Amino acid sequence: MEFASLTDLKAHLNIGESSSVDEAELDDILDAATELVQSMVGSFDVATVTETVAVYGGTVLLSQAPTGAVAVVDYYGNAVTGSTVNVTARLLYVPAVYGPVTVTYPAGTGFVPAGVRLATLIIAAHLWETQRGVSPSPLSLQGADVGEFSVPGLGFAIPNRARELLAPYVQSTQLA
Repeated sequence: MEFASLTDLKAHLNIGESSSVDEAELDDILDAATELVQSMVGSFDVATVTETVAVYGGTVLLSQAPTGAVAVVDYYGNAVTGSTVNVTARLLYVPAVYGPVTVTYPAGTGFVPAGVRLATLIIAAHLWETQRGVSPSPLSLQGADVGEFSVPGLGFAIPNRARELLAPYVQSTQLA
């Protein structure tokens, strides 16, 4: 599933759709931005996930948020009933089972949220601008100490506005 297209990026950068100048480079930058965002938020493709998790104390963290029924099978191949899942927290409660269980469930929404798409474009545009050596404006240098020269935006790959757009979708492997 495509997080953003080359046509989307060209429109975001105000580059004419018919222009093929730097197209290969823009495509590489978009691929890098997409890989970065996907590493943070995962995939939105609908897929069946099967994972083996160890249950000690009843609650386990699933790797992805289920979007449908969760099937739990114990070590001996018996279906486990009475399991409940907190989809938002990705927590599965398995009563009266200790040890490994196999969990199968559908995950993924089938669409890329608008915030994730826009964040991908913002990151790609940022990577494009910083590698092209965009000059700082006089206003951006205002307040700098004498002899101090810094170009805002250089030195980081993810602008804050993109981070904020991605925050609701970032997958965490730790309990907060």
